[in-house]
Amino acid sequence: EGIGNPALMHPSDIPELEKGKWYAWQVQAYVGKTPIAKSEQWKFKVKKEEKNETYRYFDLNNITTEIPKVKLGDKLFFTILNEISQQTPEFTFKEMNGKYTKVNIERVVKDSVDVKYDVYSKNLTSSGLAKYLLNINSPQFIANRIYELHIKYPNKNVVFRFEIIE
Repeated sequence: EGIGNPALMHPSDIPELEKGKWYAWQVQAYVGKTPIAKSEQWKFKVKKEEKNETYRYFDLNNITTEIPKVKLGDKLFFTILNEISQQTPEFTFKEMNGKYTKVNIERVVKDSVDVKYDVYSKNLTSSGLAKYLLNINSPQFIANRIYELHIKYPNKNVVFRFEIIE
């Protein structure tokens, strides 16, 4: 009663719809107090907010002096493309002016991208590309500090610095 157009805003005097819950609605037409037509029922779910993971890619062949800012929970991917990609590097890291620590960096052998209903997958070793993953999680990493990741090969050493932010 009293609806003059085909849209109804959520009334401010009732609680907001809850995320993750299902709701249903239906339109009923009346002439006076007599019902004359009814639509089918429609249902919808209020989408939950998803925490998006952040993926950052860094090319170890082209390290710059810039110190990127990285959030706790991010995933850092390091890629290497050339003859040293076939060698297994030794990874160590330290907080600036701190002690060296071994760090678990896993090699990504098969790269996958899930695009809505299609999954793209490629074996990386056949293309001469090596990709490594470092998860930035606490307690190993602390916000507002700068870290150095040292990557050592038989014929090459690389230092990658990054700052952890909240």
